[in-house]
Amino acid sequence: MKFLYKYAIFSLVAALILTGCATATFDNFNLIGSAKDVEESTIGKNDRMVYMAGGTLDEVCDEQAKLITDAGWETSEEPRKETTYKTSSYKQENSYVTLMCSEQEENAGIKVTMTLQKGAS
Repeated sequence: MKFLYKYAIFSLVAALILTGCATATFDNFNLIGSAKDVEESTIGKNDRMVYMAGGTLDEVCDEQAKLITDAGWETSEEPRKETTYKTSSYKQENSYVTLMCSEQEENAGIKVTMTLQKGAS
């Protein structure tokens, strides 16, 4: 009985740890580890993923861009940076992802928006 109790506690703790380490995904690539308040929606034929992250504009956007290119997407539009936002586009076969990162007012963090337009199969 004592063994079953220890096993049950161990299993519960392991499940909680694994759940906390789970990485959110969008299409075939991961979101950055600090992504929070993740929301996915559909706009017409396009899928959209929006989340908040802590850090600087460059850190957050560059980290997400690396995860996109590591998944095999190619840069189709070089990153463009203005004072409060950064945007770029990526292509894989007939699909496109637009990445936009923007600073939020009052140090609320960085808002990341990705829009996926899937090509005809």
